[in-house]
Order: sequence, then C-alpha cells, then structure tokens
Amino acid sequence: MPLLYASDLRRAVQSAEIIAHILGVREIKQFPFLREKNNGKAADLTEVEAKKFFRKPSTESVLDHANYEGGETRREFFHRVADGMNKLTLGDRDIIIVAHKGTIQNVVFWWLGFDIAEIADKKFSVDVRPGSVTALGINRWHEHALFMLNETSPKTATFGIDEFKEK
Repeated sequence: MPLLYASDLRRAVQSAEIIAHILGVREIKQFPFLREKNNGKAADLTEVEAKKFFRKPSTESVLDHANYEGGETRREFFHRVADGMNKLTLGDRDIIIVAHKGTIQNVVFWWLGFDIAEIADKKFSVDVRPGSVTALGINRWHEHALFMLNETSPKTATFGIDEFKEK
C-alpha cells in the first residue's frame, strides 16, 4: 500500500480523498509545506482583484522577489518544499503526493538534485498540468529519475510504480 501525502489545502485534500478511496489507502498525511506558493496579500482573491496588488520585479532575476506584499519569493518557496521533502522518511514504500503545480515543480527539482539557483540560471522549468500524474523513482542504474510527467489518461495514470522498477 502506498503512502499518501497531500497539501493541507482543500482541493488537494479532496483529490487525495478520491485517490485514497480508489486505492484503499486508510490515511492521508497532510503537510503545509506542500501548499502552493504563498501569495501574501493576494491570497484568496480573484485574479482581477489580485492584479491590483501585483508588484512587478525590478530586474529579470525573480528568485528573491515576492510578487505580493507578505508573499514568498521563488527561492523561499523552493526551500520550504525541499526542506519538507528532506524531513520525510521515504523508505521503500511508494509515495503519492497530491499538491499544486508550483509545489510539484519544486518536488521534481528537489528529486533530481537541482537547486533553485541552478534552475533559474539555466532558465529551466517543468510545466506541470492540472490534474496530471508525475512519476519519480529510482531507475535500474540507481539514479533519481523522472519516469512520467503530465499524464492525464486514466488508463496510463493508474499504473503501478513497479512498471519502472528493475525486475
């Protein structure tokens, strides 16, 4: 049985509950570090309302810029997620993480061993689609690998991680 971790925000918990029901998972562990980037003053506002408070970066480097008063910078967001992932005991069990786009991006970067400064310097990104499945694991060469990204087909997305493990 896999472990099921989720952001503690409502829509992630609701999605995790559906997954738990289908897979027969009894417990969903909720973590605040799996939340989306904190938008400070713009939190819970509509996009139109939030635009009134948007602060444009003064330079192209946005790692240390908060778009909204009281919000997180890109660097702070990455380190919150990476620090949280480092504290989890991953063990040998499969883990399902239900979170948000930016959070999943940061989990992928963390898993692959990148620091956010490297990501920004190389202008690299992972475009995570809503409602998609991303599969991370250890390949047969014992490397951290990205096996699947943005899978939305129910047939493929309900795979077992065992398909990727060395036999």
